[in-house]
Amino acid sequence: MAGEMMGFVLAMVGPHHGEADPTLLQWIMRALDHILIGGFGLSELTIVIGIGSIIIAIPALIVISYWAGTRRAQRITSEMRVSSTEVSVSTEGNE
Repeated sequence: MAGEMMGFVLAMVGPHHGEADPTLLQWIMRALDHILIGGFGLSELTIVIGIGSIIIAIPALIVISYWAGTRRAQRITSEMRVSSTEVSVSTEGNE
């Protein structure tokens, strides 16, 4: 699995026309495998699902926060309209 991943990384870095040290890339891949897979006992699929859910959750939370804020603002605005109407009605009744 690490060999396939290394081939993918090298294929992506190859067209970059920059210096890529294959020894360094192999060391980075081994270190990541050791930390993520060996240290926590997680599979590659679990890591991909976790990172993917974080990537999806951040924009979703932004949209939900925006939606909640606009709903709250609309509710406050409508309450202000109702209270100003009540004040004008009570003022007219006193005259």
